[in-house]
Amino acid sequence: MKKKKIKNRKVILRNKRIFISSLIFSVTIIAISAGIFFYRTFRPKYYVTPLAVVSYKNTFTTINSTSDMVSQIKQMLNKENISYTNVSLNSQNTCQITLPQQQQVFLATDKDLSLQIASLQLITSRLTMEGKRFSRLDLRYDNPVITFAQ
Repeated sequence: MKKKKIKNRKVILRNKRIFISSLIFSVTIIAISAGIFFYRTFRPKYYVTPLAVVSYKNTFTTINSTSDMVSQIKQMLNKENISYTNVSLNSQNTCQITLPQQQQVFLATDKDLSLQIASLQLITSRLTMEGKRFSRLDLRYDNPVITFAQ
């Protein structure tokens, strides 16, 4: 009789260990899954619409001269890995950027430049994937105006 009780105790102890280890494993898997879910759900989304809602700090500051404005735009373009050949400021708060394939992009200098440059990056990457070439892109308005090459 004693031997059966000892075997039963060993079996019960083994079953408890299996239950506790499976419980710890299950809780760990659930915690990892919840972490991945919350990360994917609540991380900042950089590109939602063609006018991208970007979580940059507000870089719209008062700039004293046109050369400072041009250098700031060039710096932002380089940061976003957008190649360009020329950046110039026109009258009426307009910046004209010429891309390598003679494509022209117009930006409004009185609006948030980082938002417009993020939109430029999104639009050019999407059009490049689709194999379309544009000749002119105007980001000065609420909705971008794209003129395609003939």
